Amino acid sequence: MPPKKSKTAKPKDAGNDDTNFARTNAFRSSRVEKYYSRIVAGFVLVTIGLVALIGYFSFSKTGVVVHPSILSGEFTVKASLENLGGVIVLTDVEGSKVFTGLSDTSTVTSGKAVGTVNLVNNYTSDQPLVETTRLLSSEGVLFRTTETVTVPAGGSVTVGVEADESGAVGDIGPSKFEVVALWDGLKDDIYGTSSQSMSGGVKQVAVVSNENIQAAKLALREELREKAKAVFAEEVPSYEGMPSNTRILDTYTVVATQVD
Repeated sequence: MPPKKSKTAKPKDAGNDDTNFARTNAFRSSRVEKYYSRIVAGFVLVTIGLVALIGYFSFSKTGVVVHPSILSGEFTVKASLENLGGVIVLTDVEGSKVFTGLSDTSTVTSGKAVGTVNLVNNYTSDQPLVETTRLLSSEGVLFRTTETVTVPAGGSVTVGVEADESGAVGDIGPSKFEVVALWDGLKDDIYGTSSQSMSGGVKQVAVVSNENIQAAKLALREELREKAKAVFAEEVPSYEGMPSNTRILDTYTVVATQVD
């Protein structure tokens, strides 16, 4: 028999073992790093979410709309004057007052000048003149009579006149007037004269506001209150001794208000 060949075991390479060990450690380190990276990433995402949530609630506004409801009802209180400790005294007071200088605002308006003319008749018979008879002034301004009159023979009569046109043209001074419709032969005997100026062609009208009127009403009301207190003092002897906070219930009515 041929002799058996003996096998000699080769010793393991120490370098390969070190390489395998290093690879194993590197693999384990890589897995650990990935594991912790996921944890860190999750923590960062949670932190960002919390910050966003806190910011949302910090800057958000909540609006609350309240719709009130109105409740109405009737209430009955039973009481007598004895229980209330009061007294009812009624009185009526009246008064009127003229207020001037309430407003310093004015406006200019135009109208027809008016005045009076003294008609003279030096003729031997009466002379009737109807309303709107034309009288021409020496300045050439036409006026008309405002009523029908009869000028007696040898006498005179005063009549109201109004300018035929509006405006300042009618505001003339004293003048002599011709009766336009008379026969020329009578105009020297029947004529008119004025001793005062005509006025009203231009008017300066004060502008009174509603505030001015209300202030005047309030002033008059206070005067009437004082007048009523004087009446109460006579009718109720203890009125003067009443507390200072005693309240007087009053009503008033303004019958008419005239503004000139």
